Amino acid sequence: MGYIDRKVEWCTYTVGAFVQVNLLLLKEAFMRIWEVRSKWKTPQTKFITFETWGDTEKTKNSERKTKR
Repeated sequence: MGYIDRKVEWCTYTVGAFVQVNLLLLKEAFMRIWEVRSKWKTPQTKFITFETWGDTEKTKNSERKTKR
């Protein structure tokens, strides 16, 4: 009976480890998809260029956001 108990325990740990690894891989894939989706939906920082006294200055336009 001891051999069977150890075998079942080993299988339980093996299956548990397999499930843990698969969950980590799934989480990583989901996070990559979420990151790509977030970058696609979030507008990039816009710059407005204008000239004053012959100099060109770049100013971040943080108030205006593009809606898609």
